[in-house]
Amino acid sequence: MPGWRWVITCITMIALMSTGRAAAGRTDLPLAADPATVPLVFMSNSGQFGHEVKFSAQALGGQVYFTPSGVGLALPAAETMYHALAVRFVGANPQPEIQGLDPLPARVNLLRGADPARWITGLVTYASVVYKELYPGIDARYDGSGGVLKGTFVVAPQADPALIRWSYAGTTRTEIADSGDLWVHLDDGSVFIERAPTAWQDIGGQQIPVAARFVRQGDVFGLAVEAYQPAYPLLLDPVLEYSTFIGGSSRDVALGVDVDSAGYVYVVGLTDSPNFPVTPDRVGETLQGTRDAFVMKLDPQASGAASLVWATYLGGTHPETQYSYYGADEAYDVAVDAAGHIYVTGITLSNNFPVTASAYMPERPPSATPYRLAFLSKLSNDGADLLYSTYLGGSSDNFGKAVATDNNGNAYVGGMTQSMGQPGTLKFPTTDNAFDPVGTSPEFIKNFVARIDTNQSGAASLVYSTFLGGTSTT
Repeated sequence: MPGWRWVITCITMIALMSTGRAAAGRTDLPLAADPATVPLVFMSNSGQFGHEVKFSAQALGGQVYFTPSGVGLALPAAETMYHALAVRFVGANPQPEIQGLDPLPARVNLLRGADPARWITGLVTYASVVYKELYPGIDARYDGSGGVLKGTFVVAPQADPALIRWSYAGTTRTEIADSGDLWVHLDDGSVFIERAPTAWQDIGGQQIPVAARFVRQGDVFGLAVEAYQPAYPLLLDPVLEYSTFIGGSSRDVALGVDVDSAGYVYVVGLTDSPNFPVTPDRVGETLQGTRDAFVMKLDPQASGAASLVWATYLGGTHPETQYSYYGADEAYDVAVDAAGHIYVTGITLSNNFPVTASAYMPERPPSATPYRLAFLSKLSNDGADLLYSTYLGGSSDNFGKAVATDNNGNAYVGGMTQSMGQPGTLKFPTTDNAFDPVGTSPEFIKNFVARIDTNQSGAASLVYSTFLGGTSTT
């Protein structure tokens, strides 16, 4: 494509374990030895969809719809039939010309219902779809293979790539992580991860890297590129989006995710499934209670079953089954340090949650009624060894909600507690150097922040702990 200065590419890859169904009809496609080589098939709307849809494709385990305002996706979900997710172009041409490119030999016939007058036959298929002049001097082209949808922005000379902006609809929240990746959270706990963009120029037979990053303003995202040589083409590539559903025969919910420097994804949450896909020789290989926390490591570069590097249960049991509605063990957040150690926090109702000899709080404090304790656990990168694990809290409910780490073995745990030292109860532990060692208004729930040195043992491992909040529930 002579004269084009920029090529901005976004690849979307979603490995899904689902029961998503294809649209009724017949697609005459050539067979391929490797399913990954089968091209995506784009077909125009001839009345089979609403009038806003111009083209559609079966991709990402579901259906993708191309409309003037953006790209709509109906994707298989963990607990509902599908996710309705949309990528909306911001500030774009409201009526761009949308064309099918590179016609394929395949034809699609949609034979729905008993009335032949309503059948749609002989639909032409295409290898790609392009939005012409989506922004001044900027086209957007979509193609792909093996169920992977690839979107490419092509920016002509003198056009401004800063015009390219988009937002998401159908998400619970979006964020740019410290790694530079773009995370899109869905309502069942699954997460799309779009890798931090990379950019380069091919000059004199060498690939010259150019700094690039995602930027956001409110809920709107864009791409920013540092200095480059404008006389040469520039390629900018956000690389990958990844999501997966992995679970067993009962309820499984992902609640926390982190990514290490090598690109591996770590997911934690809760599971009621006795057949959750744990791998041998890990910290926990069987479901201990009615509900356990889980920790898993995924490889986004792999697909299908190969994407699961390992998974393990993390939990214990409570002898009084009438309290099973609490959920015995649940992991809420995960962090990975530079050495690959994995830090997990959450809640436990178990009397025998797996703790280590070095634990700050190795036993559950006595109480007349069950209550939830926070926990902090540190695992080896292969999930085989429990390096540090402790209860954390007083003798009322305590919740470990967030965890961060440095490169010295310190874990920083944040959460909430009702253990305010009411008469006859054990107060949440604070240190002498605490910002607020006492707390106020003991009838309310308070935030806490604690620093735990996982290289130390016993009381020495609690370096800092404080309440944080005002005179009401915080």
